[in-house]
Amino acid sequence: MSARNTFAATRRSHAIMKWLQNGEDVTILRVVENFGIKYPQAREDLKLLEELYLLETHRQGRTKVWRWAEFNPQYISVATAAALELGSIALDLFHDTPYFQEIERLAQHCRERVGSPDSKQRVRLDRVSRALHLRRSWLPVDENAMTEHTEDILDAVFLGQRLAMQYSRADGALRHYIVTPRKLVWYEGRLWLLADHESRTKLYDVAGIVSLDALRAEAPAEDADAEGGADAGDDGVVEVDFGVDENGDIDLEKYFENAFGIYAQNYPVADVHLEVRNSWANYLRRYRIHPSQRIEEDPDTGGLHVHLRLGVCPEFRTFVLGMIPDVRVHAPIEFVEELDETIREWLESKAAQVEAT
Repeated sequence: MSARNTFAATRRSHAIMKWLQNGEDVTILRVVENFGIKYPQAREDLKLLEELYLLETHRQGRTKVWRWAEFNPQYISVATAAALELGSIALDLFHDTPYFQEIERLAQHCRERVGSPDSKQRVRLDRVSRALHLRRSWLPVDENAMTEHTEDILDAVFLGQRLAMQYSRADGALRHYIVTPRKLVWYEGRLWLLADHESRTKLYDVAGIVSLDALRAEAPAEDADAEGGADAGDDGVVEVDFGVDENGDIDLEKYFENAFGIYAQNYPVADVHLEVRNSWANYLRRYRIHPSQRIEEDPDTGGLHVHLRLGVCPEFRTFVLGMIPDVRVHAPIEFVEELDETIREWLESKAAQVEAT
């Protein structure tokens, strides 16, 4: 085959693969009409792709049809939702740069590729996006402040100084702490400050630090809340026996064992029991969303009972809300009541909108 013919065949293969990966059926006639080639050549192209990529084939009457193996349109919705969430983070980071409009344009293109706004796929996309939504305000967007805080922490560790720290917690509350920094820790893709506070060792996300000031050795170790009043010590961080690993260092795995997403030790740990159906049941059969996850099949409904032990944090609540209407919460009772109230408020708001129109 000449170089020119090889190039043409490669170009055809890329186009055919794009059709297949988009979930489209491909026939020999379609290849012939799109590329103006002979029937035997089109059949040879498809047979080669079938062997290379294990394509599925079936017949519609006398016509043979090629299809991407195990293609599931739901995959596009879930994958696009994940990509858009990452894109939203990029929008935050590049908001005031020339890249902003291009990122936004690509995100819109992804949404349109999934389907029209009222299509089943777009509805699923929106639902999964809500479930995957991250607290993007909790991510570092000020690189200079992040660098400065890191340097201040390292200086304090070296000089043995305590730090007065203004800190934005994962639940949105702003607090002042007096801490004795021990070291910086890189864990699960995030930078953490390991520090002593009120005779307890805690981890603070460096991205959540608003300000730091070094204290003199004789400064009183008093904490204040964001409004300047005394802090009673209830900072929302669960006290944990870290344990010590084989190297005599802090056992971070123990600290994060009940965390969900970016939330660690900020919420009481609870035993959670979910009953899920349909696509979410399939999702949780395939993926573990938490190390404590345990599943039980329900032969009567075809659904799944999911048991977890974790801190019921905002991100987990959002994740469960994204499963509606394919989820029922059995425990803990506080979460059941909260979910019922959220659904009731949503239904009332929708009813009010209908009446207004």
